[in-house]
Amino acid sequence: MWIESLINNGEWVALGADNSKPHYDTLPLIDPALPEVREYRLRWWDKGVPNGEFSPIQKIVVVG
Repeated sequence: MWIESLINNGEWVALGADNSKPHYDTLPLIDPALPEVREYRLRWWDKGVPNGEFSPIQKIVVVG
C-alpha cells in the first residue's frame, strides 16, 4: 500500500510504500506537550507506483 499522512490540517505527506501489517507511524510529535490529529489515506502500490482511488480517510489523535 502507498500511505500518505496529514498532521493537524497541514498538507498530505507521502510516508511511502509499506507491505507490512499493521503499519506503524514512527514520526515524532511536532510538540510532545500537545496532542496531534493525524489522518491517513491509502492507495494500491503496484509495479512501483501508487495507483487507484484513495481509501476513506482514517483519523486518530496522538498524545505524548
